[in-house]
Amino acid sequence: MPDYFHRSSAQCMVSHGQNPTAAPHPLASSRQQRNFAGRWLRLSTLLGVVSALLIIVQAALLASLLQALIIEQQPRTALAGKMLLLLLCFMLRAAINYARERVGYRAGQAIRQALRKQVSDRLSALGPAWIQGKPAARANRRDAGLLCPLPAANDAGRADPLLHPAGDLSA
Repeated sequence: MPDYFHRSSAQCMVSHGQNPTAAPHPLASSRQQRNFAGRWLRLSTLLGVVSALLIIVQAALLASLLQALIIEQQPRTALAGKMLLLLLCFMLRAAINYARERVGYRAGQAIRQALRKQVSDRLSALGPAWIQGKPAARANRRDAGLLCPLPAANDAGRADPLLHPAGDLSA
């Protein structure tokens, strides 16, 4: 059997010029995911800004309507235009929130597809001999270079040693 089947992940990292003790940057995963779904995330941000502006317009319209109705005691018929604008704000906010949900889903979908492709490419690069030596339900992600950024807990609430070889991360 080739030597790389018996090496630890630290030995593999050293042989590839990586520092096995260096922790990954905490935002590295988010930055990479942002690259996968950049346009969807920018669109979601834009829709959020528009929604915030609509909330401000809606609050101003509501305040002016209440001022006119309660304090100035104007008839309701004189305020029909403002009431229609308020209704339009409600409808626009609902449409924008729906669009934002759809865009957020698309961003998540793009990120999931890109991550699945990375895993697939990595497993293809390791070859069938590496994959065949691993159980189907729990491939040794550490040796594959697929460290999970969040600690995976086992049934006892302790970190999974296959994913986090540093030891118990639950404390």
